[in-house]
Amino acid sequence: MKEGLALNKMYDLIDKIDNLLDEKLSYAFDDKFGYLTACPTNVGTGLKVSALAHIPALELTGNLRKILNVVNNLGISIRGVNKEEDNIKGQLYQITNNQTLGVTEKEITKNLKLVSQKIIEQERIARKFLAKKEIEFEDKVYRDYGILTNARKISEDEAIDLLSMVKMGTDLGVIKELNDQKIAELNLYTKPANLQKLTGKNLSEYDQDIERAKVIKNIISGNTTI
Repeated sequence: MKEGLALNKMYDLIDKIDNLLDEKLSYAFDDKFGYLTACPTNVGTGLKVSALAHIPALELTGNLRKILNVVNNLGISIRGVNKEEDNIKGQLYQITNNQTLGVTEKEITKNLKLVSQKIIEQERIARKFLAKKEIEFEDKVYRDYGILTNARKISEDEAIDLLSMVKMGTDLGVIKELNDQKIAELNLYTKPANLQKLTGKNLSEYDQDIERAKVIKNIISGNTTI
């Protein structure tokens, strides 16, 4: 895993690791089908390449479904980070290749990078469209920001969705009270295990929701030492 769309660098690294393993291991290989894997859909190169994308504007503008239909015909799928098809949290999507048979590793990497770049371009276009509706967009992101800063209890799922909108507002310069570092801290320390580690308490789910709201306020105000 690496930040940014560094698929080529990641492939070069894993190719070196794979070659080293190949010197010590005997891979299951068939002359016709290529590498044999536990799942038949991965037979061939056995390579899965993924990119994680935060694309809230495409979802808000209703253009995401159109992109999904096009991408599915290219042998690539887009789904939630936990493989869910519906009820996606935080507008975080994983772009992954479906085809591993009949294509080379470099072709898989190249195709996924091209599709990811196109999706990123469309997300930027959608964000410009939303930004033109200045009052409506500002109202949306600041309402979510207001809930984050004033709620007495917040569930993990609600925090994920609120932070998604607040991050987009921060990215577009609408919300000036936050920056990328604070957004990252909020995403990290609102997760159940990290939340309990930070507070030093073994919390029930209900108490986690209460403590999560407190931690969010403290991180935003700068009162929490991480």
